[in-house]
Amino acid sequence: SSDTISFRVNDAAWQQIELVIGDESVRFDDTFRITAHSTPNLSVLALNEGAPSPYIQAAFRAYNGFRLNNVNINTPPADWTEYNLVILNGCTRISAELGKQLAKAQQLGQTVCIFPGRTNNYTALNDGLKEISDISISGIDTASQAANTLQQGSTLVRDLFESIPENVQLPVANWHYVLQSGLTANRQSILSFRNGDPMFAQYSPYTGQLYILSTGIDLQSGNFPSSYFFAPSLYQMAVQSKGGNVYALTLGARQPAYIPLNNINDRNMVRLYHNGNEAIPPQRTYGAGLHVFLDEVVASPGFYTLAAPGSDTTIIAVNNNKAESDLATIDIGNIEDIWAGTDVQVVSADEISSKGGRSNWGSFPLWKVCVILALLMLAAETFVLAGSLRKPTAATE
Repeated sequence: SSDTISFRVNDAAWQQIELVIGDESVRFDDTFRITAHSTPNLSVLALNEGAPSPYIQAAFRAYNGFRLNNVNINTPPADWTEYNLVILNGCTRISAELGKQLAKAQQLGQTVCIFPGRTNNYTALNDGLKEISDISISGIDTASQAANTLQQGSTLVRDLFESIPENVQLPVANWHYVLQSGLTANRQSILSFRNGDPMFAQYSPYTGQLYILSTGIDLQSGNFPSSYFFAPSLYQMAVQSKGGNVYALTLGARQPAYIPLNNINDRNMVRLYHNGNEAIPPQRTYGAGLHVFLDEVVASPGFYTLAAPGSDTTIIAVNNNKAESDLATIDIGNIEDIWAGTDVQVVSADEISSKGGRSNWGSFPLWKVCVILALLMLAAETFVLAGSLRKPTAATE
């Protein structure tokens, strides 16, 4: 069974959260640690070919944690680095120059989402898509149909919903573009039609993610903007590129912590601090930040601080590997591998039964040990009885 705990954090600083099981009989692995940091200002850039979408505006205005900037797609800002999410809304063409800007944004770890407009000249969209990756539109399907498959294992859906109702209605598209992609695009279809065409797809050619809806988000195109997935997906896409908001790492899992820092070099590296100790963990550049590997310098669970000169502090939670507390048998071959090179011999039950209780530690049989112990006990008992018989005789004399 599982339970859900809801709580609200009013402080914008890092929060160190511990969930503790009050079981006195089992003290190991009874604490789960999480660090969380609220992100009150996530910036979204919407590049609109026509009027701004009322659905996008309503979604982001419903929550005050986002700043939405609507601009015309023909006059985009030169610098996109402040934006977490870039949306192309209603576009019927993507120039090669704009495609290069979109590719650069993804290389820096930003998320891009394309909500196209309908046009028969879809090759004008391919001009920009090919600058991003091996992605193209090969045709347009004008049949109205509902999505048939939801990929619940995708990162967007998995991180978005705790559970999805079994009877949830998937969105309907009145038309859709037929999307094609090569292996380098790393496509994952989140929503698919019955014939396998993607309705909503995720592409990962770079550090940042690219999402493409194969239909529009206007009333004539279908009901995706009023579906169960639209607004939550926008929120999650904006949060994805931010990185470093919640950390709960596991010891020994060799999973890196992504730190959104872009001013790191050989002389200005991230350092780890804990209980007055300092270490420099292995780290490498990843997108607009760093992947920091804590396993090389962390040996016990707890809260650890990562910081670099001139950068914000990040607090990481590290937990025990839950596999350590899962009671299960282990194969004798695995035991021998674990203790390889040590002065330990593993004896199987079959060897014990076939050798009549003998072990490999020596040739002395177990039954002889039992006989010797019995004789020693008999001698001790005889000595005690003999002593008690002599004492009355001495008293009579």
